[in-house]
Amino acid sequence: MAQYQHLPIYKKTYDVLLRTMTATKEFPREYKYTLGQKIKDELIELVVLIYRANSAKDKPHHIQMILERVQAIQLMI
Repeated sequence: MAQYQHLPIYKKTYDVLLRTMTATKEFPREYKYTLGQKIKDELIELVVLIYRANSAKDKPHHIQMILERVQAIQLMI
């Protein structure tokens, strides 16, 4: 099992999270604390799910949860 920090999906997701943190600072106030925060929360949860999927025995379940989270993030963006 690869360490989760070395997984390309983990690295890319973490990069998107960092970029989103920077981008949401420029959001208008009405979106910064609603939509901006929700996107950041979803991305943080996505990073956690990637970690869990990497260490889980039941990978298909975790992968399905990851796919659902990615779709939710895409809709919000």
